[in-house]
Amino acid sequence: MSENLNQDNNQNLNDDNTNNSSEQIENKVFSEDYVKALRGESKQYRLRAKNYETKLRQILSLDEDADISDLDTLIHNFQENLSKTQNERVEKAKELLFQAELKKLENQYNLKLVNKLLDKSKITVDDDGNISGLQEALKELEKEFPEIVKNNQSNGGANPVLDGKKTDRLEELFKKALKLS
Repeated sequence: MSENLNQDNNQNLNDDNTNNSSEQIENKVFSEDYVKALRGESKQYRLRAKNYETKLRQILSLDEDADISDLDTLIHNFQENLSKTQNERVEKAKELLFQAELKKLENQYNLKLVNKLLDKSKITVDDDGNISGLQEALKELEKEFPEIVKNNQSNGGANPVLDGKKTDRLEELFKKALKLS
């Protein structure tokens, strides 16, 4: 029983000490300079936080009244959109490189036909802008569609090329018909 009394007394002393500590803190007065310093420091933190919030809204293209309480979602969405935009631009740049490479072959091929018939899945453009598989794809396309080649005599609609003797004779016949000679 004496043991229980000692525990109760110790508990009461601890409670009294806790209450005395709380009263001491409540009764403590801080100097005016210290309070001003704390307020100034707090003001700097508030201004810095406001500045960061403004810059974050600019980066994420958010309105002033947009809710930014769920920053993780906002940043995740921003990163997804940024990644999507970058991928689209890379693909567009690769297509422009491909078209520029085809443009170099303009004297050899009918580019309108080539663009319509060419299987672009066999052609790759790496990140350095190097194009591979184009020549092979064009050779395969030539075998299947010989009309893609410019100045090809096997084109069905082209006029036949005549040698010099035949053209001279035709000219003479033409002049006789018109009674020019």
